[in-house]
Amino acid sequence: EDGRRRLVTAVRIAMQTGYRLVDTTLFSGMEKAVLEGIHESGVKRSEVTIATKLLQMAHNSAESVQASLENSLSNLDCSCIDLYLLQSPRGGKIKEVWSKLIELRDQGLIRALGVSNFGAGQLEGMRLSGLELPQVNQVEIHC
Repeated sequence: EDGRRRLVTAVRIAMQTGYRLVDTTLFSGMEKAVLEGIHESGVKRSEVTIATKLLQMAHNSAESVQASLENSLSNLDCSCIDLYLLQSPRGGKIKEVWSKLIELRDQGLIRALGVSNFGAGQLEGMRLSGLELPQVNQVEIHC
């Protein structure tokens, strides 16, 4: 609970100082706390872009992909995710998962689709498979 409250406070302060992008994930269990911080800041939700991620364990079926997205929609109290990221290629079944995500985007449930923790080889594999390429490639770098 202490960590959750710190996150709410951090998001509130970030919003009040001008930040307008928040990156979270269903896995962390913090989507609701992010939304609470935005509400406490007084900034309109429509002015904030929220990125969240598909659970790696949701790669096992189209139904699991949809259920993971629906959990995030519920946690973030919205009808459309601003930016939904495929968190890791390690979950497997990228072609099937990505195709389902495109379908959900085309239904209006996702505004923009991207990947996270994908290397050049994995992106090239998507291209060679004939898949639509991600709009975002989130890269983590430690200096």
